[in-house]
Amino acid sequence: IRMAISTVASDKAKYNKMLIGWVSSLVLLVFMHIIVIAISMGLEYLLGMVNKFAEVLGVSEIENAIFKGANNDLFNGKGFNVAIGALTIWVLVYYQVKFFIYYVSRSFEIGFLIVIAPLITVMYSIDKAGDGKAQVVKAWFTELTMKAYIQIAHAILYCVFIASAGVIA
Repeated sequence: IRMAISTVASDKAKYNKMLIGWVSSLVLLVFMHIIVIAISMGLEYLLGMVNKFAEVLGVSEIENAIFKGANNDLFNGKGFNVAIGALTIWVLVYYQVKFFIYYVSRSFEIGFLIVIAPLITVMYSIDKAGDGKAQVVKAWFTELTMKAYIQIAHAILYCVFIASAGVIA
């Protein structure tokens, strides 16, 4: 309405810029879902590759062998072997719980970022009208991507840790 009744050229240009920002925001709202789906599909594909890498390394077999050996030392060992078995079990449990906590907290953070995606699109038009740049969308996209893809680094780190423990054991 202001755009239609405005007679000053600078006001018309300002309102026109705001209208373009809001239209861009609506288009971005549609594409936000596609962005989230693309990130999820890429994550699923890369985690499948890490899973194949873990199968090649035999991570689950190594983990089971280490746990069985530590369990055997703990219950059937004598002397220092009991302490080594207990320490090994505690280290394995510690890392499994640590990565589980990372995974759950990261899942909540990603869920929160997905839930606020429509708010980000509204902030896009406000931010774009203010200084002509869209830092909010860039920050949201960077945060979502990093939170999602750090899971791959953690999975590789865990595979390397277990494979190294298997070689040492």
